[in-house]
Amino acid sequence: MVHPDGPLQQRAHFHEEDLKAESILLQRLWVHLRRGELLDGALTLCNNSGQAWRAALLQGMFPFANDADEPAPLSFATDADDKEETKLIEVKQHHTDWTEIGTPNSPGASDGNPWRRVWKEQCWKTAQRNLASDMDMCELGMYGFCSGHREAMLPLCKTRWADRCWCELHCLKEWLIERLLDLGRDECCEDPQMFLGEGDAGTLDVLDSPQERLNRVQILCGCFHDVKVADIETKVACEVARILSQIQTVSEQCGVKDPVVLEFEKLQATLIQAAWLAEKSKEACDILRGWLSEGLCGDKKCPYLVKQFASYLAIWQSEGSPTTMAKDQVIPQDIDDIVIPLVADLAESATNSVKVNCCDGQTIELIAEHVSAMSQEGRFDTYSSFVLRLGMKGGIQTCTSAQHAAQGAERSKAFGESMEVLTRAMWVFWTRFPCEALAFLAFFVQKVLSDDAAYDEHRVNQVSLDYQSQANPDEIRIALLCIVAGWAVLKEVSEDAFIAREAARGLDLIFEAQSVFKTVPQDVDELPSTVLDILLLPLLHDLLLSYIIKDEAGALALLPHLQDSFLWHSAVELRTASFETIADLEFYLRLLEKQHSLLARAGEGEDSFIPASGHGGIPGAANSPGPMVLESRQAAFHNFLDDAHLRLASDRPFLASPPGGTQTCLTAHQNEGMQLALVWRVLMLLLSAFENESDFNGAMHDLTVAVAQSPWVLQLLQPQHARSFLSRLAQIPSVFLQSKGDLFGR
Repeated sequence: MVHPDGPLQQRAHFHEEDLKAESILLQRLWVHLRRGELLDGALTLCNNSGQAWRAALLQGMFPFANDADEPAPLSFATDADDKEETKLIEVKQHHTDWTEIGTPNSPGASDGNPWRRVWKEQCWKTAQRNLASDMDMCELGMYGFCSGHREAMLPLCKTRWADRCWCELHCLKEWLIERLLDLGRDECCEDPQMFLGEGDAGTLDVLDSPQERLNRVQILCGCFHDVKVADIETKVACEVARILSQIQTVSEQCGVKDPVVLEFEKLQATLIQAAWLAEKSKEACDILRGWLSEGLCGDKKCPYLVKQFASYLAIWQSEGSPTTMAKDQVIPQDIDDIVIPLVADLAESATNSVKVNCCDGQTIELIAEHVSAMSQEGRFDTYSSFVLRLGMKGGIQTCTSAQHAAQGAERSKAFGESMEVLTRAMWVFWTRFPCEALAFLAFFVQKVLSDDAAYDEHRVNQVSLDYQSQANPDEIRIALLCIVAGWAVLKEVSEDAFIAREAARGLDLIFEAQSVFKTVPQDVDELPSTVLDILLLPLLHDLLLSYIIKDEAGALALLPHLQDSFLWHSAVELRTASFETIADLEFYLRLLEKQHSLLARAGEGEDSFIPASGHGGIPGAANSPGPMVLESRQAAFHNFLDDAHLRLASDRPFLASPPGGTQTCLTAHQNEGMQLALVWRVLMLLLSAFENESDFNGAMHDLTVAVAQSPWVLQLLQPQHARSFLSRLAQIPSVFLQSKGDLFGR
């Protein structure tokens, strides 16, 4: 009789078109098996093609499970409301094999094949019997797939390295699973005569002899049939290494000369071995490092796609293959150097069109996703470099207070767009790494001021009597704006209870080494004000002080933007000790601005040496300014002096050290050096005002007395400052006489 469900086994009894259709079906079925889509793809194909018998044949691989007694192994309990989890389960069911039973056909009922081992043995014997027959290769390969018969699968897998590798490892997996199930029988079966998978309820066929069962074990377990439990892991690792080395040799012998193909085969082989040997995971990452540094196959310029592939693969390896364990803590691989090249390319692409890529696009989120796999130090350094690049390319522009009013609309728009980019960057970091966000701000400021931090002690130039700052003023400006953006983001995200708690924990980590600090807020509502007082304002002080030392004009131009910010208004409202030093910096910048205004007023007339205070003037000189100009200059001059005298007479020292328990990035020596330099600059501003007015008597009776009576000026100044001040003071009369002589042509 002709088997009605086996056309290709009885070719003479079927039409050629039917045989061709059957062959095409088997080819499509093999594709599904090769993809690992047994549970869904192959079964659906068989059922839709009217071959339910073949679907039943494949279902014979399922291990037996009874949901009435216990859940099926590796099944998933889905939550109807969790769409993401449901989607993951569907993907898993579409890409799996018989080792995961999937969703039972009838929940609560028996599912699977209680005769699976006997069925699998018959598949193996069928494949073995037809190795030399004219059975269709795809059908033969299907029997080999079901039973782990490598010789039956090899004819379909010998052309490509990946296919050959899959064939060998699939068979190895089948043998290993059967051996593990065999070894686990003693633990789950109380009756020594019960053999699950070899009969209903594990009861053997009465006609089965011990020798037949031993033969079945040898067939199904392959090279693992006599391996003990303790030796299984070692045996698997050795077999995998042997198989991969053998396949690589065969691949090279078959004439595969493409170096790119060989490189990827080498990487694939290493990744496969990494499942059993942890050191192979590091070796795989080293291969990726070689591609990034030397290029793929000697090409010095590594393509973007290779960088992208290397980064994603390294992240996956790092998450799935920790290299070491220390005190029950998993320490992942350091893959910073693999991720950084891709992040650099993404950053370059982002800054080509900051508005489109960063504000309207998802580039910042993508970069944050990549740096999340890096070490904390690497993440901080990489992301801070990216933010600095955004600030440089974002076109952040500042303006003076006069321009701020005259050109406020246009410049404020450009400044607002740049601030939007930096705020977005801060917001992404806050929401993804809430516990690290505050530490990141501290690290960012430290990075920007790192050149100054290299000084072991303050350095004051003996010629200019000024502190020599090495920091980049553009980077300082960007960091200042990031502090402003960070405060705005903190106020927004602190409304989320989880983020607020994580931020508070991060604050605790920053100050855990400082015994003086004991006020980490337990109430998340207190978090913003606490962060402002002990972290943001001290960092703002460090940056603004360094910016003034490095670039007075830039600091003066940035001041209106800072004063308009939410951070500044919050600091003024809070009015803590941390803000007092910032108020001193604001005073200095206002003093500097007024001094510029005095110079501008003096330029309105030719005789800039005429004193507004009436000491030694020359009434009626040619080209002298009119009474209104003199009166205006005199009022501005006295207003300038009044503000300065109030601060000189204050008991609180100028730029006093920040209060204890706050986070600062400047050392005590650096802060002292900059404090001294700025006090000297204040004194020179005042002296220059008297020089501009040629008012020697005013300088002697007004400025000198105010300095001598100040509670803190003489305590801060050093002897060389006093000598330089007196020497310059003594030159005022000579400057006046020289200007007078020039006026009369002498």
